[in-house]
Amino acid sequence: KVAFTGSINESESAWKKNIERLHVYCSWRDDAPHAEAEGEDFERLWEGKHPRAWTLAFPEALQQRILELRADEVSEYDPLERAAVEQRLIAEEREKWLIQFIRDAPLLENGHLLVEEFAAIKPMPHQREVYRRVCEDYPRLWHMLADEVGLKLSTVTAIRRRLQSGGYFTTVRVPMMQHLGFELMTVGFTGFRRSAGGKDTLREALDKLSMYDNIFLAFASTEQGIFFSTSENYSSVRRDMDELEHFFAEHRVLDDAGWSHALFPYQLTNLVNFFDYSAVLRKRFGLPAPKMRKLELGFKEPEQVQLSRKEKRVLLGLCENPDQPDNAIAKDIGVSRQTVSIMKKRFQNMGVMRTLRIPDLDKLGHEIVVMSRCQLNPSVPQATRLQGLKYLLRRTPTFFLAVAANELLGLCTHRDFEEYNKSWNDFMSFFEEHELTMGVPHSRLLSTADMTCLRSHDYCPLLRRIWDL
Repeated sequence: KVAFTGSINESESAWKKNIERLHVYCSWRDDAPHAEAEGEDFERLWEGKHPRAWTLAFPEALQQRILELRADEVSEYDPLERAAVEQRLIAEEREKWLIQFIRDAPLLENGHLLVEEFAAIKPMPHQREVYRRVCEDYPRLWHMLADEVGLKLSTVTAIRRRLQSGGYFTTVRVPMMQHLGFELMTVGFTGFRRSAGGKDTLREALDKLSMYDNIFLAFASTEQGIFFSTSENYSSVRRDMDELEHFFAEHRVLDDAGWSHALFPYQLTNLVNFFDYSAVLRKRFGLPAPKMRKLELGFKEPEQVQLSRKEKRVLLGLCENPDQPDNAIAKDIGVSRQTVSIMKKRFQNMGVMRTLRIPDLDKLGHEIVVMSRCQLNPSVPQATRLQGLKYLLRRTPTFFLAVAANELLGLCTHRDFEEYNKSWNDFMSFFEEHELTMGVPHSRLLSTADMTCLRSHDYCPLLRRIWDL
């Protein structure tokens, strides 16, 4: 229970000249007796039982007359104070624009120069720790991150700005499609012929790949290509795969292995790692691994979330502008900042949206990205399969891992071929020893120096088409 006593005259002269007092009493604090006494006094007044006051019913006719005289819009200030208030509002608006510019300046062209002026730091071990935590953690308050790594908030903020403006990582917001009515995720991969009609033909083939709006991630080198897509049903997947295979075959750009793809129904797939780079960064910086979270091999049907048209617009705005503040997104969409902030928090709590930090692997000194796929032995006990997954996660710098009933597909990265070769041999030895696989696991290697990202976690064109926005 909360009780108030006193009054406040909401005008500029009252705040500056008068002595205004408002007392607040709460039932859960030491002033609980005051809160109880004020409550009892109010009840006596309201019920007409106070010995020193009369309580009268307000005539309905007067109520109606007052309502007729009310203004169409409520003024935010006293009309006599208009000039002073308008000057103050102009000053406040100018200050907002100035602060917004200072905030956005590091993201503009040559903005890293401004960041370096403010930061004046050189890369040190604690900065690498901040870098890792920025990319690892789910969106959280920066003061919490500063407490955990033992640095000042200003230091963490300066490091984050410098790393971001230098292109060491990018921020993306991902709508979790399994909760929005989508049934399948597809991973496609192929090799390209060295004599595929020249760079123009290969470029045309890659452009064809990026035309499909259900492809949310695609990257390729001159020899390999990998893409990720999501679909509402199997029919649409089959149609797109057949069309792409026909196009690539017609232009003779594929190697002898041809075009392959793996289907992962969300309902029957465990996304153990969905582009979480924390293991990569820990290994790269020589940091200790945390206690491994509990792994479950069972499948759980994704809960479907129904969104209103406004919620869809806000979700798209958040995903299309991951680096923009809520007020800028609200202005673009045509809603209030509070609406954007409330919906963003709700989307995250519901699991409908996730924020990812994607590091630049080339700048980290990683030369190779590896896609691995293997068929799992269905006769192996679940406990042994779980042991194999834990081994894989502990020993391999993985940033994507999907496990279906009898199939496993993952992405990892290595600093050089020697590191990859050792990791691959260890993986093969362990899985063969425990008879976890059927046949020979398949892998494709891409050079980060030669790799082009055709689409990076871009889900919005597909959602705009499906939602008719």
